[in-house]
Amino acid sequence: TQESVWQTVDLPFANFKPNSRGRLVAGQPLLRGERVRQLGIMVSKFSDVGGSTAGFRTGRFKLAVKWIKGFV
Repeated sequence: TQESVWQTVDLPFANFKPNSRGRLVAGQPLLRGERVRQLGIMVSKFSDVGGSTAGFRTGRFKLAVKWIKGFV
């Protein structure tokens, strides 16, 4: 087994893009952090510009999340 190495990752709301099930949705307003009420995490083979993500492999995936904190 591998030992987990914890790291902090900042994900600014301004960098998020509107999508539905991993596909971009055109014509939607920018995400406003103060309006976020839910958060979901999804693994997708699709990139943020459509098409497949380079290096994506099917199979088991593990993501350990110690905590999530929102800030505006």
